[in-house]
Amino acid sequence: MNRIGKGLGSLILLAVLLVGIPAGLVFFAGNPLPSWDELVAGFTMRDYTGSFLIGTIMPIVAWIAWATFAVGFLAELPAQLRGVPRPRIPGLGVQQKVMGGLLAAVIALFSPAAAFASEVPTQPSVSMSTSVVSVATTEAATEEAPVVEAGPQYVVTGTDTLARIAESTLGDRSRAAEISALNLGVQQADGGALTASGWLQEGWVLTLPADAVVPAAADVAAAPASAEAETVTEITYEQRAIVSGDTLWDIAAEELGDGTRYPEIFEASKDIVQPGGGTITDPNWIYPGQQVNIPVATVVPIAPTDDAAGTTGSTGSIDTDEGAAGAVDVDADEGAGAAGAGGGADEGAGASGADAAAEDEATSGLGFTTDATQAPADEAPVDEAAAPAAAVDVDEDDTSGIEDYFQVATIGGIGATLAAGLLTLLGWRRLKQRRDRKPRQRIAMPDETVSSVELELRAVENPLGAEAVDTALRHLAVWAQETGSRLPALYALRLDESSVAVYLDEPTDLPAPFTQYDPEDKLAWMVALTDLEPLDTVPSAPYPALVMLGHDDNNGHIFVDLERIGALNVTGATGELRQGVLTAIAIELAANTWSEDVQVTLVGVGDRLPLALGSGRVRHVEDTDTLLRNLHGQAAAVEAALAELGVDGLEQARTTGADAEAWAPEIIILGDNPDEATREAISELVTRIPRVGIAAVSAGHLTGSWNLALTEDRRAQLEIPGTGVAIPITPQLVGTREYNEILALFDVATEGAATGVALDDELELDEIPAAAVEADEVEAEQLPLVDEPDVEISEPVAAEKEAEISEADEAAPAAVDEEPAETVTVDLVDEEAAAEHDEPLAAITPLHRGPYLQLLGPVEVRGARGEAPVNPNTAAQWRSAIRKGTELVAFLSVNPNATAEQVHAVFWPGQIASGKKANDDRNGLTSKTRRWLGQNDDGELYVPLVTTGEYRLHEDVRSDWQDFLGLIGDEISDTPTDRLLAALELVKGQPISGVPDKRYVFADRLRNEMIATIGDVAHEVATRSLSTGKVRHARLASAIGRMVDPINEVFWRDGLRAEHQAGDHAGVERLITQLEQNLAAVDEDYEPDTETQSLIAQLRQRHAIAS
Repeated sequence: MNRIGKGLGSLILLAVLLVGIPAGLVFFAGNPLPSWDELVAGFTMRDYTGSFLIGTIMPIVAWIAWATFAVGFLAELPAQLRGVPRPRIPGLGVQQKVMGGLLAAVIALFSPAAAFASEVPTQPSVSMSTSVVSVATTEAATEEAPVVEAGPQYVVTGTDTLARIAESTLGDRSRAAEISALNLGVQQADGGALTASGWLQEGWVLTLPADAVVPAAADVAAAPASAEAETVTEITYEQRAIVSGDTLWDIAAEELGDGTRYPEIFEASKDIVQPGGGTITDPNWIYPGQQVNIPVATVVPIAPTDDAAGTTGSTGSIDTDEGAAGAVDVDADEGAGAAGAGGGADEGAGASGADAAAEDEATSGLGFTTDATQAPADEAPVDEAAAPAAAVDVDEDDTSGIEDYFQVATIGGIGATLAAGLLTLLGWRRLKQRRDRKPRQRIAMPDETVSSVELELRAVENPLGAEAVDTALRHLAVWAQETGSRLPALYALRLDESSVAVYLDEPTDLPAPFTQYDPEDKLAWMVALTDLEPLDTVPSAPYPALVMLGHDDNNGHIFVDLERIGALNVTGATGELRQGVLTAIAIELAANTWSEDVQVTLVGVGDRLPLALGSGRVRHVEDTDTLLRNLHGQAAAVEAALAELGVDGLEQARTTGADAEAWAPEIIILGDNPDEATREAISELVTRIPRVGIAAVSAGHLTGSWNLALTEDRRAQLEIPGTGVAIPITPQLVGTREYNEILALFDVATEGAATGVALDDELELDEIPAAAVEADEVEAEQLPLVDEPDVEISEPVAAEKEAEISEADEAAPAAVDEEPAETVTVDLVDEEAAAEHDEPLAAITPLHRGPYLQLLGPVEVRGARGEAPVNPNTAAQWRSAIRKGTELVAFLSVNPNATAEQVHAVFWPGQIASGKKANDDRNGLTSKTRRWLGQNDDGELYVPLVTTGEYRLHEDVRSDWQDFLGLIGDEISDTPTDRLLAALELVKGQPISGVPDKRYVFADRLRNEMIATIGDVAHEVATRSLSTGKVRHARLASAIGRMVDPINEVFWRDGLRAEHQAGDHAGVERLITQLEQNLAAVDEDYEPDTETQSLIAQLRQRHAIAS
């Protein structure tokens, strides 16, 4: 049945149930309640005529039955309209289900836009996958579906959807409907069941059609050898009432033994409808009388069966939320007994083999994971007594802890995609600063008061989510261009941790990988983030006016297409809040990747934005008369162009071919209500049909019915026209403090002058001698580190070092977090040059007494002597806890004697540093790290107890950055070359690289200092080596400079001079080609700077003469 037919039928049936039945009862039975005399007579005398049964008992029963349906209707109505969880009324499950289905059909009938509200998932997103069904529409769609024969079973993993299961087991995504038919309403072990929404819970067992091919368990992973391993953890829940004084942290500590496990309770309780009809939406705000679920884990054995292989579809391990599975911990003040002295495995040895396989796992940054590659079954066993912290082959969600540390928006209200866009723009400015930096200079950086907002932005940014939205929409553009289809009429979009959902004004069949929420509804579609593939061709952005308004109660980011809706009225609350919302919209349109062709015109708001952001998309005007005259001219030009093309709208115009015009829209943002004439003129432009690419956002009501109604508590209702539906969201806004600090950030990055005296010591070609005939002699002196007596001199290993740098360059990101995502590749060492007979340099390798922190490359701690954290739910090494501990070690290494406030600001930005919960958070992190690092031979803790309010490391914990600084000394011009070479030996890649998103937010200033210092040393060594004919050292130093700072052309020029000195004309041309390619990868308009172009011209002229 199609949507209209189903909706009309449901409306009629609702009317009969709610109005017709009571009307009939009143008409035929009247008042069924008997008088006292009639009641006594009915129970004391025989009812020979049946009048008491028919006239009293049966009508009362009928009224009671009607009342159950009416209660079910009232319970379902707010859930359907507002998208909130429905209350479950005992004994009325059937009535609620019937009324819920009828209401959904009626809502879909009266407004396609209501699908947006009704389709927004209300289930918790942790360890859950959105599954939707895509079914081809045919004329036979109204026929009764054939009976599907049941076959093997399949265990759902964390990234499964019905469509993906159908594709992997049946070879056809469209057969997901068959899987759905076999499992709808079937109760699972956790009490849940598959519904028409298609949500899947990890661990559910689905029945597949008979012809499904399910891989045997042995094909997915090696079966456990021991009976002890054949167990499964079942999670059940017990309810507890909140009393005055409770916190989720205290409840977790009391019920689960660990306060850090409070997110488990929060996630398990988010859908409980509390007294008064609300739900718990923030773990920090709970009230007496509310109910919470306490998870209870029970390990039960799995009895082996003969057909086990045939009934197990997937052995993907349970996705464990790190924040919800805290290890049993001790407080920091429990002393030395908390840290085993040498009782655990050294991370660098005992855990290396198994952990290597686990590192293959991939995280998206949005919360989902792909399973780690499991170790072969015949892998050598690990001695558990010797290595209790060794990794076992259990997948772990390494990004889960991010949700405990960070929020989806800054304290001021900036959301994830806006933060990502701002940091991308800021990265471009910093990139230019680095490109222009001369040796011995330092780029301008903001002071600490301004940089605090940058830390907050980095803590919430979601560049992968922004990229997913952009990619998903451009997929639609490519499909429309290739098939000649009309661009879908998208008006809203929702981004969550696992999928992108799009909501349409008109029913449309979208291409794979998009799938439907409901097989009979073509207005709401979704695509899993894991199903998005890179595009071969990149068209113009099809929805350039798409903008995020805020996030819903399930942390889904809500977007609307301003061009489609015409006008958005921001109403309610104070003028400051409305201005904050308008500013956020303006900045997002100026910064996001899909609005590259949009023109944002600001009136009465954000007058400093155009100059500060400098993206070219934003302008501020005061003369509204001129603005209106230009807008009318633009509208007339668009209408004439559409008529000439023979299309009826911009959506169709944007898909007329691969080279279609972008048709850049103009978005007017009005901070003040204009006069009546201006209002009417703008209203006419933004509501003109067909659309002419002009939209408006106004503080106050301008026109139309799309309203964002703000409240004083910084919440909002997004009112969808014609539906009576209002979606509750937390609006995105930029407050006054954040606004001023953002502008200051960009001012420093754009106008700030580099500090320090530039060193102009680059050699002219005539000053470079020929390469030494004899091999370079590098004395293997005993050169101790500063204040470090334990040093050994290794054998000469230059060739190995060059290979190591090359491998590091391939493995590590080429761009620092703050920079745009384009990867810059560098040919570090020419293979032919590496084969020359120059004597290699000697490496100076320090012998350290304690744990050693690597910062000059991928961050890691080697030589930990305690017990690595173990996840109690999986018995696996807690890799994400180790990553957090590594970050704490890195922070304390460069910020010795840090205060509690400083630690808290880094790991819990924007949260209060005082109070029991804050103290317990810090204690949990430091105690785990303390136990992991362990103690030295004298029993001293590597992470000392906090007794003076300061956090620090033991002096035996050193870092390669400390050694680097010790080797180069205070003035590198006076430092012997051997020591500078030894310092460069410590560089393994980009400084502080290989770290997860949103981590090491404190390290940006330090990372820039490291890059500049390493670059200065590399240039100094290259210049000295060129002057003395030691071409091998010049090549090596310039290669390291290009590895850590590929955008700075000083190191490219050093490399070109080294190739010239070696007489390698082909090497010169290779470097020139690589430089041009790298600059084009950063910006297609980038060209080598004047000095580089001059050097290239001289080299080519000399080589031409020589040849």
